[in-house]
Amino acid sequence: LDVFQPEKYDILILDMTIKCGMGGVETMEKIREMYPDVYAVVTTGYVNSDIVTNYKVYGFKNTLIKPFNIEKFNKIIRDFSERNKKA
Repeated sequence: LDVFQPEKYDILILDMTIKCGMGGVETMEKIREMYPDVYAVVTTGYVNSDIVTNYKVYGFKNTLIKPFNIEKFNKIIRDFSERNKKA
């Protein structure tokens, strides 16, 4: 996280679970402390997870359920674009 520079990225896609590492939720908590408006997406294969259901509570702007295809990925990009038009 020390090298994270939000101005270099439009969208962060964070996996909910990382073996032997910091998962998406913990990473997001740390990022939100410094950059509360970052556009972050949680990705996971755990469809019934509380994090997927309540992603906004955890600071995420959207979800991307695995396995995903290009159409689902494009939907994330369109959502990001729409939010930026309003900003």
